[in-house]
Amino acid sequence: VLAIDYLSLLRIHKTKLKRYKKLRNIGFEIRESHNFSNFWNSVLIPRLAEKHNAEPVHNLEEIQLLNSKFPENIIQFDVYLKDEILAGITIFKKLNIAKRNQKS
Repeated sequence: VLAIDYLSLLRIHKTKLKRYKKLRNIGFEIRESHNFSNFWNSVLIPRLAEKHNAEPVHNLEEIQLLNSKFPENIIQFDVYLKDEILAGITIFKKLNIAKRNQKS
């Protein structure tokens, strides 16, 4: 789990920005989503099972319920190449701190 303090200045190293621009030019796209099922079913559940023989802390129904109650605090970003989802990150915001759950 990574925690980010939003009160601190966030600096992104120039090599990370360069890599992001290169991947974007190839066709990778980051999309904010309110649909958790693509990430949960296509990426998170299979990867956790394959790599760690584990399941997500929250199942799809639970994360959808939590998001319906706290839509400003749970944010989903997915990475696509063309229309195929490859990775994603779920961000849980609380006050001035965000925690993330990611798999690729």
